[in-house]
Amino acid sequence: RALRNYLDGTDTVSEANKALINMYGHDSQNARASIALNRKASVMRKTKETSISTTLKMDGGSYGVKIDTGVTMLNHFLTEFANAASVSLHIECSGDLYIDEHPTADDVAIAVGHVVDTALGTQAGLSGVWCAQQQESDATKVHVTMDLSNRPCFFHNLSSLHTAEMVGDLSLEMLEHVLESLVVNARITVHIVEVEESSSSGDYLKDLVTVTARALGQAFKYCSMVDQ
Repeated sequence: RALRNYLDGTDTVSEANKALINMYGHDSQNARASIALNRKASVMRKTKETSISTTLKMDGGSYGVKIDTGVTMLNHFLTEFANAASVSLHIECSGDLYIDEHPTADDVAIAVGHVVDTALGTQAGLSGVWCAQQQESDATKVHVTMDLSNRPCFFHNLSSLHTAEMVGDLSLEMLEHVLESLVVNARITVHIVEVEESSSSGDYLKDLVTVTARALGQAFKYCSMVDQ
């Protein structure tokens, strides 16, 4: 399907594309069939450092997004991901942030990966593979390719993650761990490309977090949708 889209020149990036709306839009047959599967999952994760409650509903987003991890940038990343994916995601986390954000961020990403994997179920009849691109400004563009492969693999060229120490209250090193933990525990394959040149400015880095989350969510939205 992915190769056919490419050979036909189908626009799978712009959500304003008429053909895409007809096939996978909110009122499409595929979207209704996807919601009818009633896919959902909940995970409770408790470690020495964190206590996490996570619920995911693949319901078109009707249950809403409510995320409180104690890390503002992580909340932002996961909110953007869930909204772009058109899923409902609730997360409550209590962690030892008085030390640092590392255990909280990593454990939350693991929990999100687990609920994604559980909610997807057998994956029978799903689109399975998708590419998505998001752009926040002329200088910030990210492309994501995703495969619901059951073979975890994460690759990226997000060189900007090595240009500074922090983005808001989340370390850039930890953002890389968040992406990897989510992908590995969701048992999917993800390839992220930072299209534009890297920058260490605070605005650029926050935009990079935003567009990465949105592209990841958009790719997941179409990968996980029924293709009748």
